[in-house]
Amino acid sequence: MKRNKPSRKFFLTVLCVLWMVCGNSSVLAANERMLAVGGELFGVELDLDGILLSEYAPFPVRGDERSPVQEAGLLPGDLICEVNGVKTDDLSDFTEQLNVSNGAPMSVTVERAGEKKSFVLEACLSDEDHGYHAGFWARESMAGVGTVTYYDPENKSFGGLGHGVCDTNAEALLPIENGGVFSARLQSVVRGAAGAPGELRASFEGEAKGLVRKNTAQGVFGSLDGNERRFTVPAANADEVKEGKAQIVCTVDEGEPRTYDVAISEIKHDGRATKNFIVTVTDEALLEKTGGIVQGMSGSPIIQNGKLVGALTHVLVRHPESGYGIFLENMLAAA
Repeated sequence: MKRNKPSRKFFLTVLCVLWMVCGNSSVLAANERMLAVGGELFGVELDLDGILLSEYAPFPVRGDERSPVQEAGLLPGDLICEVNGVKTDDLSDFTEQLNVSNGAPMSVTVERAGEKKSFVLEACLSDEDHGYHAGFWARESMAGVGTVTYYDPENKSFGGLGHGVCDTNAEALLPIENGGVFSARLQSVVRGAAGAPGELRASFEGEAKGLVRKNTAQGVFGSLDGNERRFTVPAANADEVKEGKAQIVCTVDEGEPRTYDVAISEIKHDGRATKNFIVTVTDEALLEKTGGIVQGMSGSPIIQNGKLVGALTHVLVRHPESGYGIFLENMLAAA
């Protein structure tokens, strides 16, 4: 983490899992990996590997409204990595270079959709405070609530979400420096309907109990301490996932997470990294509570035939009873 931050409480999307033990007793292959099925909600605070251009913020310059970053060609969602060859770990690094430039052109390097691009930025004097500004709102970190999809008691590693943390403007995967993992608690459920996705809302606070080390298209991964539930189930290979009945585990009520019935269909064994199959909620209790799949259920583990086969990732907005799942095999490969 870049700096020590005071404990805080966030009301944000939560992605839910349940701890469960599958009762099928079968002889396991010698190389079969045993994993614990998540269980706890987790809050995550991610330090970005640079500063994020969140949106333009024009200011008065000789009677006009101007945003130098916009004029230079930068876009919302760009991650500013360097200014004049100096790495920008946080906003103070950028501000320092801005003040030193005294209005002279600055070389700015950004990361956009995984590629590095360079621009020439000329800050302007503001009519309001007579200081140099670049005309944008910036973010140094992001916070939210998610779900531990699996936990490996052998090395205390974990994976969650089943998809990456992206910038909402550009939908680009955010490069991170590191991140902290915190305890979380479900607060409320907003029921979903066709065309209007619902969501799970949760809060988190307290001291960090783990680290996020990777943000990938297949999920977030890192280390986690203090997981006392060590019951494990076999991890399934992608070719073991079949069309038909399965269960997801998620938290949509106070207290312990629960198991709900779903159906798996439209399995794609075509090498894609995400959105590998369709999951449809068939459990009346879950449909009554949430309307199906809501924002925040991403990361919910999927169990089939006594094995952990994957995680729920996205809802189909027009058909909220259904969504996409990712093969656990793809998550483990990304970890």
